[in-house]
Amino acid sequence: MLKCVLLVACLLLAACEMMSTPPTPTASDLQNTGVASQLVTPTPDTAPQWIEADVNRVSVGVWQPSGWTMDNNDGLLLAEHAMSIGTGEPLGGAMIYIFVPEVDHLEIAPSNEGNFAMSVLEQVATNPEHTGRDVAVSAPTAFQWGDHAAAYYLITSAQGFKSMVIGISLPNDHERLVVINVTMPATQSDHMRQMLPRVLHELTINGVELNSAGLNVLPDPLAFPQYPQT
Repeated sequence: MLKCVLLVACLLLAACEMMSTPPTPTASDLQNTGVASQLVTPTPDTAPQWIEADVNRVSVGVWQPSGWTMDNNDGLLLAEHAMSIGTGEPLGGAMIYIFVPEVDHLEIAPSNEGNFAMSVLEQVATNPEHTGRDVAVSAPTAFQWGDHAAAYYLITSAQGFKSMVIGISLPNDHERLVVINVTMPATQSDHMRQMLPRVLHELTINGVELNSAGLNVLPDPLAFPQYPQT
């Protein structure tokens, strides 16, 4: 359900239509983030655009930063491509996938108490069927994102990628969870913590905005687990 490596998702990238009238952009902080001193990002050729998708009866919306590519099949997929100064070839960059899996196959108590996202991620993070097997996975950590109970865990893969998986609870809904999977090459992952509030600025779930200030509680820097795990 929550795979850590999203490279295959690149095959799904395609153009899309904007699905509703967006709010007014606040900014310059929606430009390419940059990933390391030896890399350059493509010259932005489009303005940031508001994109939305209805996934598993949940509406999610976010700004597509200028210069990024996206796909809105089965969720929202945003991909940043950093370029090599020497060759001009794409070297990587961040990939952010926002989707809504069903969780009815998990053993979740039908209660409104507690952090539903934390309950789900505690089961997922300890199950290689969900995380993959050649990975080191951190213990999930709960936090509050505005009015939404949330949780996250971190992944380091044997393939040279680092990921952050964020689960966001829906009010009075224990059948679905909004999941944000952020993946970057390990050599660029030091920038993930600073990038998240910029790219997820004005993220909406069912029309409710989750202010990126809610991410200020995340540790800086993110403490990714070591692989192989000791």
